[in-house]
Amino acid sequence: MKSRNFKYGATCFYAPACEQRCKPRWPARALQRHPRLGASWEGFALDQVLRVARPDAAYFWATHAGAERNLLMFNHGRRVGVEYKRSDAPTLTKSMQVAQQALALDALYVVYPGQRRYSLADRVQVVPLQALLP
Repeated sequence: MKSRNFKYGATCFYAPACEQRCKPRWPARALQRHPRLGASWEGFALDQVLRVARPDAAYFWATHAGAERNLLMFNHGRRVGVEYKRSDAPTLTKSMQVAQQALALDALYVVYPGQRRYSLADRVQVVPLQALLP
C-alpha cells in the first residue's frame, strides 16, 4: 500500500510548524467525518507525546478482557499510562481504572484535542494535545 502525505489548509496537517505551503485536498467537513480520523489523530498525538516525554521504554498494553492503554511508558523508574480520546470532554472509563490498578501506574494522562487541563480522578489527568506541541 502506498503511503500518502495528507495535507490541509495553508500548512501541512501533520506538521503545523512546517513552512511548506500546501493546497487543500479536502474540505474541513469531509475530514471531520472521515472514518479514519480518530486513528490518524491518535497516531499523531502518540508521536507528539513520545517526542516530548522521551521515555526509557514505551509499549502498547492490553488484556484479553479488552482493557488497554494506548501508551505505557517507563521513565526514570516511573510507570506512566497515556490514553488518547478524540472527544470534547473525556470521562473516566472502566478500562482506565483496570489499567491503573493492574499496572500500578504512577500517573495516567488522557490526551484530547480540547483546551483545558483537568483532573478525572486520583493520578488521572486530562491534558490538551496543544499543551504538548512544540
